[in-house]
Amino acid sequence: MAGLEAPGWSALRADRSLRRIGEGVWVGGSPMVMFRVTEAGDELIGRLVGTSDVAGLGSNGRVARSLLDRLVLAGAAHPVPTPSAEAPAAADVTVVVPVRNRTDGLDRLLSSLRDEAEPASSGYVGTRVVVVDDASGDPAAVSSTAAAHGAELLRMESPLGPAGARNAGLAEVRTTLVAFVDSDVVVRRGWLDAPLAQLADHRVAMVAPRVASAAGPGLLARYEQTHSPLDLGADPAAVRPGGRVSYLPAAALLARTEVMGSLGGFDESMPTGEDVDLVWRTVAAGHVVRYEPASVVEHDPRPTLGEWLRQRRSYGASAVALDDRHPGAVAPVVCSGWSAAAWGLASLGHPVLGSALAGGSAVALTT
Repeated sequence: MAGLEAPGWSALRADRSLRRIGEGVWVGGSPMVMFRVTEAGDELIGRLVGTSDVAGLGSNGRVARSLLDRLVLAGAAHPVPTPSAEAPAAADVTVVVPVRNRTDGLDRLLSSLRDEAEPASSGYVGTRVVVVDDASGDPAAVSSTAAAHGAELLRMESPLGPAGARNAGLAEVRTTLVAFVDSDVVVRRGWLDAPLAQLADHRVAMVAPRVASAAGPGLLARYEQTHSPLDLGADPAAVRPGGRVSYLPAAALLARTEVMGSLGGFDESMPTGEDVDLVWRTVAAGHVVRYEPASVVEHDPRPTLGEWLRQRRSYGASAVALDDRHPGAVAPVVCSGWSAAAWGLASLGHPVLGSALAGGSAVALTT
């Protein structure tokens, strides 16, 4: 296991779980790990917790670097993404966009990707964008939208589903990195910078930005801004089953192309949960997966209660398939009283009341 020679680690951020419980004894990470350290190690971790400053790390010696590396791999500390000559560049990325019938969303996404372009450039800051049309009903509309933004188009004659469409795009990737971005996402300027910085560590195979729910009218949109299952919060994390962040959504996901190929890409037999399965297979293969909320993209909330319920139902249905593939890795459902009541009202035939209660809980939780 390599030590802290990985580039881009000029600064580390202590995880909020990291704390001292006795002389030379610290706990932290997710799942929780205990660290018994020497006096020098005690001082080093204290310095990390107090200042997040590990500048001049090379002078601390091999043992100190190894200790800090153990903290990072356990999720008790996180590399602060900083520019590095060793980090990949945007030119090393191919963006794959699966889409089916959602031309308005595709147009907004491709526009946001073009906002990344340098003023003198007519393309995407060195990145190639491949739109995979998963047998849309109006292929001409998808084709014209892709062409208007200079993106390449790959047309499927019959629908493959999200996993199959992503895999079809993956087969066209020739760069060392691939970014999967859904058509109901809008990226922000510089969204690739922090994930690329994390990939300066050769052990990291996959990184995802924070997927925030976009603002919108209505109670559901407000509820999603605090309860979206795609938004994994403001804290960085090492991603693993049983951890505080145990999965990454494929709504926006950056990965090493070689690793994706070695794992066979997304499991096309899974209509939902294929992104969770991919992350868990990546971890099981010995790779590091990171969640990096310094980068933020926005995802459209479901516009109606019916669509919102169908989304949640599909997420729940994926648990069975995930448990078959990864026994014991699927955590029990955690549901607040507010959410349970909202679900109960909806299931009893009162969707308007359920929606109102969901929105009310969002108001209560944000004040």
